[in-house]
Amino acid sequence: MARMFRCIYSLTEQAYSDGEHILQNFLGARWTSRKIVCNELQRTFGSGIDSDFERCLQVIRNLMGTPGGRGGDGPTLKGLATADQQKVNLLPGGKVQMAEPLLTEIDLPDGQKKVLIKAETPEHVAWALAQIKAKYPKTQIDEQALLASATVTEGYINSPVLHKLELGGPELFRGLLKACFNLLGALQTEIALQPCFNGVRDYIRDGTGGAASFIRWYASEELPKLPRLGSADQHIFIVRRGSSVEGVAQLFGGLVYPFQLTDSYCGPAFTCGYVVDSFRESEPAERRNPEFDVSAVPVFSEQQDEQNEAVIESLKHRLGKIIELHFERRRKAEIERSLREAVAAHGGDVITREIVNDFVNLLANRLLRIERPLGPYKKG
Repeated sequence: MARMFRCIYSLTEQAYSDGEHILQNFLGARWTSRKIVCNELQRTFGSGIDSDFERCLQVIRNLMGTPGGRGGDGPTLKGLATADQQKVNLLPGGKVQMAEPLLTEIDLPDGQKKVLIKAETPEHVAWALAQIKAKYPKTQIDEQALLASATVTEGYINSPVLHKLELGGPELFRGLLKACFNLLGALQTEIALQPCFNGVRDYIRDGTGGAASFIRWYASEELPKLPRLGSADQHIFIVRRGSSVEGVAQLFGGLVYPFQLTDSYCGPAFTCGYVVDSFRESEPAERRNPEFDVSAVPVFSEQQDEQNEAVIESLKHRLGKIIELHFERRRKAEIERSLREAVAAHGGDVITREIVNDFVNLLANRLLRIERPLGPYKKG
């Protein structure tokens, strides 16, 4: 007979459950447990607070281009507006794609009109032609000739993409606290079942009460000096300080959230930890319950209970670091892509002067936005 377990949220006994991610899959984590959350609540969380949590962070995940724990790309953000009212999609990694075709009408001296179509895909071209035919029903268009005459270009949008970041509030806090409490349940199951955790248990499960008792704001520009694997780690560290069970969670290497799971614990001392490289490029890509310096975990009672100026300025600084990492990785990817294309265009494995010239011009266009060809490379 299978050994029963108690769900750490419903406190009901269960014979079996599917694997519950300790840290949500969309954050790149793979660690699961079948002994902490019943299937009923897994379904409820999956369509509720986990989905809300992912939505709050989808812009940053999209920008970083991080995979899920089970693999697969992050979300494409569709139909975003730019400051000049264009509609764009953001592909994983922050690459911009037109969301709809752009039509430009030019009046000709003979009274006719010339229509320029700027489109991302063949479907966009069909969409644009349908608009033209609807507006000018007598127009005869040779679609095959039109497609044959098209030119392919690659460039940049000239207007910022507008999107609101949601880095606080119950939608984020409940999902984040669930990951923290999952970690406690996975490593210290009997402790997590104690009544002193009923407050955070109820808040995660039902939204009862508010986040103020469990989450505070971090006002330092410096990250806590805790174990790391890569440049954009997710991590959770939990400690006992007197009657407080508290810790710190970090997302994408820069978003830091001090938390407290209870202030009335009276059991033995313990620690818990979990670190995940969100890019899953390090070896190993995650560490479960690593050793760490307890003093490096921010003291919950010393953190800010509201978003004051110090909190906002430190958050801007750490968000800036995340954006810098995005551009650093994009530059590296563009350099590698340009080199592959330049070599492939000439064939062979020998780097020639022609390959170097093509490589330099590709980089000038993609990284420096220089559209005219540069002069030939000369060996100095």
